[in-house]
Amino acid sequence: MSSISLTAATRSNLLALQNVADHQALTQNVLATGKRVTSALDNPVNFFTAAGLSDRRADLSGLLDGLSNGIQTLQAANRGIEAIQNLVRMGQSITARAAAAPDAVSVPAFLPSIGDYTAADVVGAQPAAAFASGSQNLAGLHGVMTETAIAGPLNTTPGQTVEVQQAGGTVITYEARSPVPTPPGNFFSDATELADRIRRDFNAIVTVSADPGTIATVAPRDGDRPITVGGSGISPTQPGPALTQSADTFSYEVNGGAIVTFTFRTPPDPANGFFNSPATLRDAINARAEPSAPSASLDGTGTRLQLIAADNDDTFQLRGSGTTLSNLGFTQPNGYTYQPSPSLDTKSITYTIGKGVEARSVTVPFGYEATEVTTLDQLNAHLSTADMIATLEPSPYGKVVVRGIAGREADTITVQAPIGETSPTGVRILTNENAPYSVGAVLSEPGASQRQSLARDYAGLLEQISSLARDSGFNGQNLLMGATMRLTFNESGTSSTDVAGAMMGAHGLGLLTSIDGNFLDSQSLQAAVSQLRSASDALRVKASELSSAYNTVGTRSGFTKSMSNILAVGAAALTDGDMNQAAASASALDVRRQMATSSLGLANQAQQAVLQLLRS
Repeated sequence: MSSISLTAATRSNLLALQNVADHQALTQNVLATGKRVTSALDNPVNFFTAAGLSDRRADLSGLLDGLSNGIQTLQAANRGIEAIQNLVRMGQSITARAAAAPDAVSVPAFLPSIGDYTAADVVGAQPAAAFASGSQNLAGLHGVMTETAIAGPLNTTPGQTVEVQQAGGTVITYEARSPVPTPPGNFFSDATELADRIRRDFNAIVTVSADPGTIATVAPRDGDRPITVGGSGISPTQPGPALTQSADTFSYEVNGGAIVTFTFRTPPDPANGFFNSPATLRDAINARAEPSAPSASLDGTGTRLQLIAADNDDTFQLRGSGTTLSNLGFTQPNGYTYQPSPSLDTKSITYTIGKGVEARSVTVPFGYEATEVTTLDQLNAHLSTADMIATLEPSPYGKVVVRGIAGREADTITVQAPIGETSPTGVRILTNENAPYSVGAVLSEPGASQRQSLARDYAGLLEQISSLARDSGFNGQNLLMGATMRLTFNESGTSSTDVAGAMMGAHGLGLLTSIDGNFLDSQSLQAAVSQLRSASDALRVKASELSSAYNTVGTRSGFTKSMSNILAVGAAALTDGDMNQAAASASALDVRRQMATSSLGLANQAQQAVLQLLRS
């Protein structure tokens, strides 16, 4: 079937009606939605620009919620500060009333110690000591006489030699040379150098006579292998008597270390560890170079030996073969260990002053090491951190007394060994085993009752201050309990502010007192008055800081609201339709549609005439 043919006029009017219908659809969409751009197809530039502006406005709306919470948090903190400031004023009133009451302390609290201290030593340690108290009779001891090679004058002319041999050993030849090369090897230039070489090679006892050119004796230490001396450089030589027998010994051992032994021999040689009297044993002991060696001396009679440990914390043990110890006058059995006197060495004492919230404690490590307390000044350096001071009372013995510093004379003082440590053996501080030992001030009435009652009121007030600080939070954030609040001002996070909180409870403000130890003397009140003044100043400073932060946040909040409105208007300008224009367009399009319909009817009149002809 062929298509129906329309006249040109009909087609033109039909196209006009279609255009009118399309424009009516667009206009009705604007009237229905209020938007002239509803998708990227309408206007991609305006659509996406408006979408970006709307997204930023949404981000700013979220920031406004955070700023609103921040403002409420600041207001809650400010109200808390105002309430705490009122309680601080009440505290100042309480301290003023306490100051008007009679003084309540007649004797301040102090903690004594028993005696035997000095300003240079508050540890109280006395070194271990051994004293010979019985009679000294060394005649019953057995000694050892070794074979001795007695030499004559030494010829130090270069090239002269001295030959030394110990029984069963090799011969070593020493040659005179001046100067002696380095290293010296087997060369010597005088008797002293030759003696050093022989001692080195044979572990021998070598003496040089008063005449420096003479070797006097060469003797073996073990006593059973004689030494002979010869050669062109020494003449004449003469062997000494050969006699070997068992020897009695005296020894000591420091802190469980190596045993140091001295041998009885006649003639004595203290430099080499041989003795035959208390005096030569004293010299032999003092000749030891070890820092841990005890020092030896004789009493006023010059016959009784005394040994004193090198350090205050050293222990030492004496031993002797046979009857050596008893012959020297020591009444203790062989192997007896001498201990330092009881002291605070390596021990610790915890000192506490006051009770409750104002209690201060310090643990003092006593001893003689670099990190321990030895002197009175060092003790005070520790005690001063806990409001205490120590003084030395010299009569009849050195006695250390610990008191509270000015303003805390009335507080109770307590001492105790730290948890896990036993009390010092023979402790010189008055402690009851591991239980605390306390000393309180002597109070006088009626001031004591009045001031203690006011102190209890004051302590209750401090609890309320702390409670107020804890309750001044909003939505989980509390600037009066040390929280820090960050507020962000723009959607990128590049602009923000941190509002720092502070501990505004009693402890954070420095308001400390014990219920029963403070307010008892007028001096102690000065500390409370000073604390309240400082707390009031701190509250004012923090209130000023919060006010500044509140104004800053409020300003940024208003700015953010304005920016959000600007973004909304900008987005609407790009996409919103003109309702007046849309209404006028709709009316005009309706008229245009009617006219196009009428025109289409006129265009069809020719065909209607043909239809009429056919009917007739």
